[in-house]
Amino acid sequence: MPEFDAFDSGVEPGGLLSRSDIKLLLCYLLSSMNAPLTGAMISDCLLEDGLANYFEVGQALSALVANGNIMKADRDGEIYYCVSESGRHIAKTLETSLPLIIRQKAVRCAIRLLYLEQNRRDTKVEITRQDAGYSVTCAILEGDAPLISVTLTVPDKLAAEEIKANFLEAPAECYQQLLETLTGKRKIFG
Repeated sequence: MPEFDAFDSGVEPGGLLSRSDIKLLLCYLLSSMNAPLTGAMISDCLLEDGLANYFEVGQALSALVANGNIMKADRDGEIYYCVSESGRHIAKTLETSLPLIIRQKAVRCAIRLLYLEQNRRDTKVEITRQDAGYSVTCAILEGDAPLISVTLTVPDKLAAEEIKANFLEAPAECYQQLLETLTGKRKIFG
């Protein structure tokens, strides 16, 4: 029976209440992703579904870095974390001690966040205040040059932020639908 030694504030039923389990999940997450994640991304992965307490995640991350299980590096002024060989070994050896659903939720969230980060690098969205509301310019970039750029005018900031979020969630689909519509190569009914 695991020792419940972690704060439970913000933790959903079935979430992690053991500090060692939180550390293990962090090693497992970074090992599974095989890609560096920011501290914010790591926190989001564990907080989104109430898998662990915010403060416990921060303490676990710091402890794993101090122990050499997780390494941190500065990339363009932002700190990224990746698993070391010792952390990878811990994850591989002990991963089945964590419930499958907990592991799946954390990895699913990390995949989504990495996808969004890639979209942010390959896109540009600008929101500008206008007399008649806000203009939202959404662009897909090829290098630094826009491959396609579309500007919409919306009545308020909330609508502009929603367009930005939806575009960043699926820029390829937006591009495909726009291209199909403009070239006349779209399906009319399903």
